[in-house]
Amino acid sequence: MLDTGALNTAWPTKMFTPNGGVKVPMLRFMIDDAWEADLVAAHHRLGKFETRRWEGRELDQWEVWHRTYHDALIRGCGSPILLQFCNALHDMNYRYRQLFLTTHEPDRDVATEHRAIAEAALARDVAQSCRLLEAHIERTGHNILQSMSD
Repeated sequence: MLDTGALNTAWPTKMFTPNGGVKVPMLRFMIDDAWEADLVAAHHRLGKFETRRWEGRELDQWEVWHRTYHDALIRGCGSPILLQFCNALHDMNYRYRQLFLTTHEPDRDVATEHRAIAEAALARDVAQSCRLLEAHIERTGHNILQSMSD
C-alpha cells in the first residue's frame, strides 16, 4: 500500500501553497537563443513521442523526454536554487507518476498541454505560461491522488 500521506507532503500542489494550489513563479524567461532552441528541441522530441499511441513498456522512454522537456522549460528562470528545488520535486513525484501511468490509460490530452505551455513560454507570455503549467501540475497531482483513493 502506498503512503498517501507522504505523497500529499511531496506533491508540488501541497508544497507551494497551504490550500493545495500550485504557484509557479519560476518562469521569468531569460531571452536567450540557447534556451529557446533547447525548449523547441525538447518539445519536438516529446511531441513526436506523444502523438503516437505508445505502450506501457515505453514509459521509461516517455519519462526521459518528459523530464527533458520540463527541464528545458524551467531552465529559462535562470535561478540555480529554484532549478534544484524543481528537480527535487520532480524526483519525488517520479515514483507516483510511474505507478499511475502503468495502471491507467491517459484521461487527457497531455500533448496539447505541453504544446500550449511551450508556445506561451516561447512567446515570453509569463502569466499564461505559469497558468498553464500550474494547471498541468494540478491535473497530474489530482489524477494520481484520486487513483490512490479509489
